[in-house]
Amino acid sequence: MLTGVHTGDHTHKLHPFWLLPQSTLCVLSGSVSAGWKLTVSPGVRVSRGEDAVLGCFFTPTRDYSGMIKVTWKFIASNTPPFLDCPVKNYSMHGANPCAFSDLKHSLKGDPRWGNGSLLIRDVQLTDNGTYFCRVKLDGWKNFKEAKTKLYVGGKVEFSFY
Repeated sequence: MLTGVHTGDHTHKLHPFWLLPQSTLCVLSGSVSAGWKLTVSPGVRVSRGEDAVLGCFFTPTRDYSGMIKVTWKFIASNTPPFLDCPVKNYSMHGANPCAFSDLKHSLKGDPRWGNGSLLIRDVQLTDNGTYFCRVKLDGWKNFKEAKTKLYVGGKVEFSFY
């Protein structure tokens, strides 16, 4: 599934990482686990009051059917997560268990399909900063983490007297 992201005057499409140009990939490994990759958006710009989607895409091995845990952290990778989504990979049907329509932070993507993208509703200047997407597969050492940035600009308002 491709998702549109509105950034100012333009709408950008979020694509699975294998469709992105090589220059936009940012892969950071959190362990020596081989066989899967994690990529995030290089950075997202939005105006205050808009919704933002920070892309986080991963590819576990084809035959992986265990637990997937997606967590999002703000400012530093050692801070507690503000979003924590564990889901069983073998349950491919049904609604996304971490898509919450009434909360500020929610998963836009579905981890069962390799998409842990974060939706931030009604972005404010205090949301500006560095975000960390961590994906963990079964086993405490089998994780990867990558960082991305959210750039929030103020809306320009004009008053005429």
